[in-house]
Amino acid sequence: MRTLIVKIFFVLFLFTNLSPGQDWVKDYDGIPVHTWLWWGFTDSLIYPDAINNMKSIVDIVTTDIGILEGEVINPEDQVSFLKSKGLKLIPVRTRTTEASPLYNWIQHYTDAKYSVWEAEGTPPSVSEAMLEYDSDVMDKITENDVAYIKLKSNRSGIVDTLIWGPYYNQDVYYYASQNDSITEVRYTADFRLKLDYNNNYPTQMDNPNDEVCIIQVTYSDHAGLYQLGQTHTVASDTLQRWEFQNYFKQFLLEDYRLDVNTEGSSIPIQPPPQCTFNSYLGIDTLMPGPRNEKNYVQFKVIWLGKPQYLISIDKVTVSDIRGRELIDPTSDAETNILLQANSLNNYNVDDLIVGWLGI
Repeated sequence: MRTLIVKIFFVLFLFTNLSPGQDWVKDYDGIPVHTWLWWGFTDSLIYPDAINNMKSIVDIVTTDIGILEGEVINPEDQVSFLKSKGLKLIPVRTRTTEASPLYNWIQHYTDAKYSVWEAEGTPPSVSEAMLEYDSDVMDKITENDVAYIKLKSNRSGIVDTLIWGPYYNQDVYYYASQNDSITEVRYTADFRLKLDYNNNYPTQMDNPNDEVCIIQVTYSDHAGLYQLGQTHTVASDTLQRWEFQNYFKQFLLEDYRLDVNTEGSSIPIQPPPQCTFNSYLGIDTLMPGPRNEKNYVQFKVIWLGKPQYLISIDKVTVSDIRGRELIDPTSDAETNILLQANSLNNYNVDDLIVGWLGI
């Protein structure tokens, strides 16, 4: 798998316009100790020793700026307090005024989704998921440095799943939501396919309305060691011959959600996937909303057995709108990130802010 953007659990974003912060991290003697700070701990009447005890072992704190349990507070007071304690700051959510909330675009874009799955797969290794295919059914071909797989002419009359996998986990919800509420991720799967005629069959068999294949996105339940339970289809489309060209083009399953609990169909025991299986439902302590994933997500191309055609599969690209914005030079993503990086410069006294917290 070639992944452009992946889920990032912890990233310090440092920018050239915050070069003093960069120097502080680079010149620090050792590894700075970082922790989360709930701002309520700064109330010395209720928690008289909390901050002093924290300062004895901690160098950097992560906290919301301008927000306390949903209420707007004065960020200048917060900054002055942290400065007096000698603590550095990595802001999470920020709001400078109640009328003008400032959204953390850095978190927003570290929660982006954009992955490219090559149909021919990648060299397998531990914990590496990839698309899979049967080499008895598909040939691997390389043309002009582009690798893809193509249906063998002697297997064109079968009904079969040509690619499947990668059996990986995918987010149902965003962790970073602009309105601080649960937001479902809406994905688009881009199947890059082309269709050629099979020279072993006469061209008069060609029918523009032939249904040649089905593209699908599914997830599966976990039924136990080395077993999958039911497979649920969340997006599907049947493609006809007239939609294809003899060159690669896009076929999209657009704007689908993984939080679709379809009835599902039973499937036989599958070999264990190469990806690391980890499923949980918990509460994110930094951003609101549950962490929920669907397991064993697969992208499939199902051939419908029209022997007069041969299909080729290049790759499947899976993305959300945030991921597509990051690679679109006409989007506002870069501008928003730079605005976020500069947003608290007025408060950055004595290089207090040393970075921004991602997901």
